[in-house]
Amino acid sequence: MHEDAQQEVTQMNSPDPVIVATDLSSHAEWAARRGALIAAGQRSALELLHVLDGSPREGRGEVPELPAVDAMWNALANESGHELNALAEKLRSTFGVEAHTTLRRGVPLQEIMAAAKGRQLLVLGTAGRHPWRDMFIGSTADRLLRKAPCPMLVVKKSPLKPYRRVLLPVDLENSHAADLQLQFAAASSFAPGAECRVCHAAIFPFEGKMALSGVAPDEIKSYRESVLARSRSRLDALVSSVARADQRFVPQVFAGDPASLVSDEASAMGADLIVMFKQSGSLLEDWFLGSVTRHALFHSDCDVLVLPRRAPPK
Repeated sequence: MHEDAQQEVTQMNSPDPVIVATDLSSHAEWAARRGALIAAGQRSALELLHVLDGSPREGRGEVPELPAVDAMWNALANESGHELNALAEKLRSTFGVEAHTTLRRGVPLQEIMAAAKGRQLLVLGTAGRHPWRDMFIGSTADRLLRKAPCPMLVVKKSPLKPYRRVLLPVDLENSHAADLQLQFAAASSFAPGAECRVCHAAIFPFEGKMALSGVAPDEIKSYRESVLARSRSRLDALVSSVARADQRFVPQVFAGDPASLVSDEASAMGADLIVMFKQSGSLLEDWFLGSVTRHALFHSDCDVLVLPRRAPPK
């Protein structure tokens, strides 16, 4: 395995704390409960992070102290700290997990990224206390998707049990064995024992030109079948090159748009988790892969685990 990939696999299997970024909303509690389930299964600690947005003196320059504003800010910090500690205690008693709390002040995106650096997993929910504002400026999850320094799990449902069905989408044109190994490691670490399906969306770049050129329908059908057969062979070889004997990964190739395939296939198989790897590349490739990831993030019904971007193996 590529050296960088091996280091990332080792980090996923480490007992480092799972960090949950929470705004203390009901959706965020779902994320906290899922984080606790994972931490308990790994026998690792759980850290609950809450960021108070801004600073009591932000934008005031040299304005003298305003005791009333400071008192209001301190009251907000005390209230948030109390809620955070209460949530930690609930998770300790429910899941038997070691839970810690961290209260920070600043820009949420920056503070979450700083806290997540070097961690094995960052967990957060899809909606906060300001859904209309998030819809307008882009949710924290969407912004973290491009910048998160560690695997990021976006929780969409109240967790009732460990993950049981996992979908691993791959792009055969841009994926390497090391990439799929990271997806396998993530599935094994965060969804141990789950049924996993590895899928690829085959596209037919010459089909439109063939039809416009008057190529017979039977020839177009033969072309499509050859593309599908070649894709199945490549996917089987890729899975076989990295899967262990004790792992159950079923490779499948479908025809269709990659973005819609992910959410459609996840729904069809009843997946409760999608594990996606977003790889760096050209600007066009990065935009395309990013669009697929964002589509899954916002249109699928299940949780989505996004692995951090990395350079292709040398």
